Amino acid sequence: MIRSVGNQSNIYQNNNNGSSKAKNAQATSEQKTDRLQELKASIENGEYKVDLDKLAQKMAKDLS
Repeated sequence: MIRSVGNQSNIYQNNNNGSSKAKNAQATSEQKTDRLQELKASIENGEYKVDLDKLAQKMAKDLS
């Protein structure tokens, strides 16, 4: 069967999607790294506070 020319543009759009997904994944990875560095600094400075209620709720949920 012969495809219309309009479908060709969709193929190119899908190919571009892959590269944008890679860029988004890289940006997300960088954000996670930045967040981890912030957490590490907070822990080292003694500024990090654990939310004991949230921790207890998650622990109880995991046990059930």
